[in-house]
Amino acid sequence: MRYSMKDAMEMYRSIRILLDVRTDIQVIWKLVKLGEYEIPDSGSSEDRLRIVEWLSADPISILKDGNIICFVNHGGSNSYHEALYAGVPQVVLPSWTDCYDFPARVQYLGIGAWGNRKASPGYSQPELTEALLQVIGRTPDDVVARTIRERAKELGRAVTSDYTREGRYVAADHIWMEMQKVGATK
Repeated sequence: MRYSMKDAMEMYRSIRILLDVRTDIQVIWKLVKLGEYEIPDSGSSEDRLRIVEWLSADPISILKDGNIICFVNHGGSNSYHEALYAGVPQVVLPSWTDCYDFPARVQYLGIGAWGNRKASPGYSQPELTEALLQVIGRTPDDVVARTIRERAKELGRAVTSDYTREGRYVAADHIWMEMQKVGATK
């Protein structure tokens, strides 16, 4: 996804507020610019904010690392399912019509927040900051954020048989068992 200067600045302001509130976290931001512009102060923050154009590692390997407390994504199926698989809470920012069901699912399941419900398909700093602070928490032991983290991990374990199998195999087994039940009742 490409960021216009306006959306990039809204995201940047939200990240700055988050880093000011939570001095114990770091942020890596994959920023692909739409046009030419500069993000102010992008080299500071005591190395707590890293802005990159590309991630050399696969996103799923980063998500499964165990150190990720929130994944901000555009609501595409891969992004949503990879975070679900890894048990990582999400802030979803849909921009395209096929992505709007995922933020609704994230909220319904209690595994994250919709970060641009009002500003979509763009972003607004107040709305995005509120979503980030809800999911990450103002403190490491914030009750709401902890509940979201626990729920994301719970669903991650459920869709992977406690992280021992890929979700597609777990789903196939579940479908097969349900078909066997239907077949047994005939």
